[in-house]
Amino acid sequence: MPDSLSDIEAPQYRDKLKYIRWSESAYEMSKSTGMTRETSERIVFPSQISSRLVDDALPTLTDDSPLVEFYSRGIHLYRKGNTGSRNIDKIIYYAACLETIASTDTASRGEKIENMITVGKLWDTDETRDILDSVFEARNDALHAGLEQPNLDAEVDAMRHSLKTALQELSQCIQDSEARTIPEFIEYVDDKVSEEHKQQVEDLEQVGIEPNSTYPFETETLIHEDHNDQEVGVRFSGKMTFNYSNGRLVPEMKFEEVEKEGDGSFPAPHGASFDIEVEDVTLEVGLYRIPNSVSAAVTRNSFHHIAPWTTKPPRVEVKDPA
Repeated sequence: MPDSLSDIEAPQYRDKLKYIRWSESAYEMSKSTGMTRETSERIVFPSQISSRLVDDALPTLTDDSPLVEFYSRGIHLYRKGNTGSRNIDKIIYYAACLETIASTDTASRGEKIENMITVGKLWDTDETRDILDSVFEARNDALHAGLEQPNLDAEVDAMRHSLKTALQELSQCIQDSEARTIPEFIEYVDDKVSEEHKQQVEDLEQVGIEPNSTYPFETETLIHEDHNDQEVGVRFSGKMTFNYSNGRLVPEMKFEEVEKEGDGSFPAPHGASFDIEVEDVTLEVGLYRIPNSVSAAVTRNSFHHIAPWTTKPPRVEVKDPA
């Protein structure tokens, strides 16, 4: 076994770098991406991979679990995605990583999405499913038709964070459980997620927010300085429902009104994170993206024409719980 990260061998390629998927029997080579082969065949972990992921790698790779094979291939593909020069290159490797650590040979696209929601510890929302489906669409378009989607920022951001989580979970599964197969790994994470969502509900209850109840909310003022150096302040308000069933917490936000200060433009950021006030409690909310239609309506002071905007945020946490 390797005794340092630089000794981990990458998969071997012939002539052109191929799109690959790791199966239980062997590598399956398919459509060439047209990129040239790397000169180095040793993994070098870049700064984009968290220190925790690097720290997890060595003890995991010395384990005798059959899952180590999947983990080592997955972490290589994840690293390749992180260092890709174009978003479509990142997507190709991220999709291969997903299929390596969260899929079986016979899994359908729908099953792969279900599995990724579980092992990436994502909230099961329409937006999450749309983004994961878009990853497969973009990957297939690039490999089979030579097409490149114009904007994949949200997909890249979602995959980068969820795959990092999935690899961390696979490492913990190898070290802490008796799981020997990918389905057993998925079941391991599913049980953990149920416990974590239960804890989230308890954290909310401790500050007076009850599950399956609706509360008014107001965001912090979101400040943006546009390209003309005009400062824009935006504050949303609406209602938030904390849906909880089948061991899963899936809040829903309904943005009903907006107050805008300043004449500049309001962007449609990806990976937006901001604070909201609910029942005098501060919650931190994370969104994959704010749609362009919402951004344009806020910029033009016409949000009332499209309101309400409803979304299910993938992350809601009590800020500074007691």
